[in-house]
Amino acid sequence: MEDEKDYFMGYATIKEDITKLKEEIYGDLSKYKVKIGNNENTVGFENNLKQKLDNYKDIIEKLDEAYNSDDIPSNIPQNTLIKRQDEIKKFLNSYDEMKKDFGQLYDKKYSSKIQITEDYRNKEELKGLSTGDLLLLKEKKLKEQDETIDQITSDAKKGTQMAKNLQHEFKDQTKKITEINEDMDMLDTRMNKLTKRFNKYAAKSSTCCLCIVFWCDVAVFVLLLVLFNCIQDDGKFHC
Repeated sequence: MEDEKDYFMGYATIKEDITKLKEEIYGDLSKYKVKIGNNENTVGFENNLKQKLDNYKDIIEKLDEAYNSDDIPSNIPQNTLIKRQDEIKKFLNSYDEMKKDFGQLYDKKYSSKIQITEDYRNKEELKGLSTGDLLLLKEKKLKEQDETIDQITSDAKKGTQMAKNLQHEFKDQTKKITEINEDMDMLDTRMNKLTKRFNKYAAKSSTCCLCIVFWCDVAVFVLLLVLFNCIQDDGKFHC
């Protein structure tokens, strides 16, 4: 109800709605307690209960503001006004009680799941934090850890890829060295063949030279023999 007049003229209906909502919240708190005891998943139930508490608070605060303003209709009897103000105060107290009960149940459910290793009781920046705040802090730390792990994993993957590239490069170099060695072996084989051929050629060439020298010596000997026979005792040449 946006118009303040509705808070005055429709008070009985608003009171009935608030009372019904309060009974629903108390009923949900009882159910919430049972669910916690059964260790059930209560995230959706908690969100719904928080929404009801917020709606209850919003209605009560607007109603309280209307009945403490300067715009209260003059036709409302003083005793009626005081009675309604007292009822609104009780509604506000009921909200505080329900909010407190919910907070205690919430803390009971999640306090055992807080695994922050630091002694937060002695840390100034953590003093006064509620269980919900500590849970948010835990989630933040876990998120930072996950990001660190992701970075380490990424670096490891890069290192693995680099190692693979180096291994591939090493294989290429090894292949090239093997090919060079094979070429050297082929060259060495060819050189050995050429050496053998040259030795054979040299051996053959030496034999031919010896033969030529021998026959030359024979020819010279024969020539000298002929010349000797042609010379007579008187020293004159007769042939």
